[in-house]
Amino acid sequence: MSARTFSKPEIGRTYLYYVCVAGAYHKRETCSARRHHKAEEVEARVWDMVSRILKDPERLRAGLDHMIEQERRGAGFAGDSATEAERWLEKISEAGRKRARY
Repeated sequence: MSARTFSKPEIGRTYLYYVCVAGAYHKRETCSARRHHKAEEVEARVWDMVSRILKDPERLRAGLDHMIEQERRGAGFAGDSATEAERWLEKISEAGRKRARY
């Protein structure tokens, strides 16, 4: 979603809405969110959700722990600096080989 501004100059008001970019610029079947959402309402709902999460330290801690674990798995190492160094050396070597081919 992206924010859009709609103006009504004759009455001097500006309206802010969130709309799905895919629905606005591509085929309508691409996006199920076909209507415009008032920015004020969307932002209030988002803030309510975020503030509830921030007010629950255990939920926040569990979420952060989960994100950290995902990062470790995605990086291909579990804190092993030797494995990480080998991985980076391989990436550097691969970049050198690509450069040589060009």
